[in-house]
Amino acid sequence: MSKRIDSKQAAAKPAPKSKAEEAVYINPLTDFGFKKIFGDEKLLIAFLNDILQLEESITSLSYGPTEQLGDWESERKAVYDLLCTNKKGESFLVEMQRAPQEFFMDRLLFYSSFLLRNQAPKGKPKGKKKWNFQLKAVYVVSFLNFKLHVDGTDEQQIVSKVHLAEETTHARFSDKLRFVLIELPKFQKRVDELKTNTDIWFYCLKNLEHLQDIPAEVKGQIFQRLFELAQIKKLTSEEMKTYHQSVLEYDDIVDALDFERRRSEKRGIKMGVERAYAEVAINCAALGMPLEDIASLTKFSVKQVQAILQRQG
Repeated sequence: MSKRIDSKQAAAKPAPKSKAEEAVYINPLTDFGFKKIFGDEKLLIAFLNDILQLEESITSLSYGPTEQLGDWESERKAVYDLLCTNKKGESFLVEMQRAPQEFFMDRLLFYSSFLLRNQAPKGKPKGKKKWNFQLKAVYVVSFLNFKLHVDGTDEQQIVSKVHLAEETTHARFSDKLRFVLIELPKFQKRVDELKTNTDIWFYCLKNLEHLQDIPAEVKGQIFQRLFELAQIKKLTSEEMKTYHQSVLEYDDIVDALDFERRRSEKRGIKMGVERAYAEVAINCAALGMPLEDIASLTKFSVKQVQAILQRQG
């Protein structure tokens, strides 16, 4: 005889846990997760030293305002994910770009322009000494959760480092503006293939939310700190609320991108089939087949067949 479950018992049944609630660690690709991890000075310093390989290592950073206003009210402002400066006054703009943008490169240039022009002293110079235009370096480090597909670039290259150089000789024109673009989808290494700290950073950023513990291959105090900071159980109730919202926004972006990818694939297949039928129509016309028969064979209308033949013309 089966047990009878009353309405009170049924109501007491816990709701299924969400993906975020089941995870041990936060998703670093969400807005909250990215700022939680790289908002930690030690983690950001370690990462920047690994990826930039500067002649003089970064030893300290100060976080600055993430909103930059134009000189005029009508000018568009720039809003950054993270903005820091080191002891030398050099700027480090670090951001996560989750979806492709038509003028993404232009946006990076626009954002970096604020950091360059804001170095000019405001107001009248004191005494006779004038500003001589000497600039502090600006570094823009952008994580991309998509592939750039830029003509002429290596499809396997994960990190692209861009600087101003002479076109013919490639001699460096200036060190004062540099871009580092990191295409995370291109990183496909398994945990047993990790060789460098940079490998470990990329692996953690891509896989952290799916891990239940620190893999044996992930060694070093800085990564111990990363995993400790990323524990969901250590988030405050307010942080947890913000994180849940961040996960929902991230999932919406991922779903939209997946939908566009599937639609593009279907469109590509359809276009491929149409091109194949167009070639059949051209070949049939060359053999003298009547337009009506070609249309019947290819599923095109007679007008469409005529248009195909005219283009071939």
